Amino acid sequence: MAHRIGRRPQNIRGGGRAHRIQRRQFLWFVTAGAGVAGASGVLVWMAPVSSRPLQWRAPNGDLLETAPQDSLPSFAQQASPRVQEAYRYAVAHGETLQYIPCFCGCTKIGHRHNAECYVAERLSGGHITFTNHGAT
Repeated sequence: MAHRIGRRPQNIRGGGRAHRIQRRQFLWFVTAGAGVAGASGVLVWMAPVSSRPLQWRAPNGDLLETAPQDSLPSFAQQASPRVQEAYRYAVAHGETLQYIPCFCGCTKIGHRHNAECYVAERLSGGHITFTNHGAT
């Protein structure tokens, strides 16, 4: 039995109409699923991001916050201009502050020198983890 190109054989199981309904349902589900996924992605993209920076506590109780090198942590931004200047100095002159001992008693919590009252860690990529010890 020869078939012409472009024509379907008429002896398909269940008939041609049943096949088309299943195909339409499939295409509808695929389209609806893609629409739901797209709408979900837009909602996630538009969701508000917390403006609060990520902060955590060090084992000694100090509040830590990581920020880019050219900006101050939130607890220093909320402090007096004199405290802000001290944090800026600590960022720019950390190697000098390593030779200045602390007189506030922070050696009891593990600080070895004055630089650790402001900067907990210098990270690659220009970010700094600050400690709030110098702001209190």
